[in-house]
Amino acid sequence: MAATKKTATKKGKPKRREWPVVKRIEYRNGTEAFLVDTRCKGQGSRVFKASMEEALEVARQARIRRQNEGTGYFTLENDDRLDAERALALLAPFGKTLVDAAEFFVPHLRALQTSRTVREAADAYEASSVSRGLSKAHLKDIRIRLGNLCQTFGERSIAMVTAEELDAWLDGLGVSTATKNGYRRYAVALWSFAEGRKWCTGNEAGKTAVAKVVSGEVGILTPDEVRALLTAAHPEILPAIAIGAFAGLRRAELERIEWRSVNVAERFVEVLATNAKSARRRTVHMSDNLAAWLAPFAHSTGKVWPVKEKRGRRLFEDAARAAGFGTPGTETAEEKQSGTKLRPWPANALRHSFASYHLAHHNDAAKLALEMGHTTNALIFAHYRQIVRPAEAERYWEVRPSKEPISTCDSSPT
Repeated sequence: MAATKKTATKKGKPKRREWPVVKRIEYRNGTEAFLVDTRCKGQGSRVFKASMEEALEVARQARIRRQNEGTGYFTLENDDRLDAERALALLAPFGKTLVDAAEFFVPHLRALQTSRTVREAADAYEASSVSRGLSKAHLKDIRIRLGNLCQTFGERSIAMVTAEELDAWLDGLGVSTATKNGYRRYAVALWSFAEGRKWCTGNEAGKTAVAKVVSGEVGILTPDEVRALLTAAHPEILPAIAIGAFAGLRRAELERIEWRSVNVAERFVEVLATNAKSARRRTVHMSDNLAAWLAPFAHSTGKVWPVKEKRGRRLFEDAARAAGFGTPGTETAEEKQSGTKLRPWPANALRHSFASYHLAHHNDAAKLALEMGHTTNALIFAHYRQIVRPAEAERYWEVRPSKEPISTCDSSPT
């Protein structure tokens, strides 16, 4: 029992052996074991090891623990101590401590306590978007995109949805890569909104993969096709088509713009922030040929687009069909007899035509970006650079009415 006894120093004073005590135990059957006694003030435990080297290592670790953590470690219940040891073993490869783990995990637990469901977060984000004055088109887009998201995750806590789950949702939409990225942008915005309100601890949507978009050829109309379209257009829809072709407004902007924003005398078209997709006001210079198409309507009031939107869309489709555009294979007997073969209408054809011919004619990407409502030139160079020759561009900006268009009224079109 020498390991527990006090021994005398040269000066005759007792000296206590180093804690924890390590003792060799010899059993009657001749085997031996080495005891490490970490008990302190009635707390702690005794550990038996097969060799002195193992026992000394346990003692060394115990001393380190007491130095780093005090005697509290040795007052833990056995289950808690085992949990702590297992946790430390998991953290060891990363050089982290239990305190590091707790500081990392506690914010997540707090977020769970105060979190919202994805649907609640989406509703709050939409309400915030309304208060920030986003355009109706933008708000409609938010409802559609986040509504689809809520169909899958609506009742889940936004703090518990993972990037892997969002990736699977995006992949399962069955849409084009550009549309998929559009859904992703709204999800990223929603998670950022929730993170700012401490409903989640990170932006899981921001960790999802961005789909690679392969740019295809931008579909535009030829000068002759634009002339045919305008010539065939009913007077009610003609101004909207002309503004789309020669001022580059988006379809939704065309349906909202009013005549008070079209100034033929001073040659500009104003897109109000409330009508723009980007919610930013912009003005577009009115070209000479656009002024010629709009001159008969200069004193009109109300909306440029026909008051009954469905009628406006039907009139637009009628003009496009008269110019040779429609679903191939749906030609009427009369069209077949005349040899007409319908061509698909290019997506955003009027706006893309404006941009392509404007860049080729004026060679000013910065001015074009401003008039189209873009914040940078990147989209201009990505889609419209060198798509048409200057000679074709000159013909485009010379497309004028062969005779003065007939205005149906001097006030609001019906």
